[in-house]
Amino acid sequence: MHGKVNLWPKHMLCGYLKNRRNRELSILKAMEGGAETLFDIVAKVYSDVDPGYWIPASSNVRIHVEHLAQQDKLPK
Repeated sequence: MHGKVNLWPKHMLCGYLKNRRNRELSILKAMEGGAETLFDIVAKVYSDVDPGYWIPASSNVRIHVEHLAQQDKLPK
């Protein structure tokens, strides 16, 4: 087991889903604001994060972009 037993898993899951939606909105906003490459998006979305973490963050952003593309939600 990792960490304490979670007595409110629904609350935790809702938090994860909210974070995911917020991240996707941030990615869309970055793209609408002119970000053209993966690292442009990462630089805008993770501007408050140490750039040393941007390479791992880029994997997360790529997955979000692929998900948004599958849903046809990317800016034209």
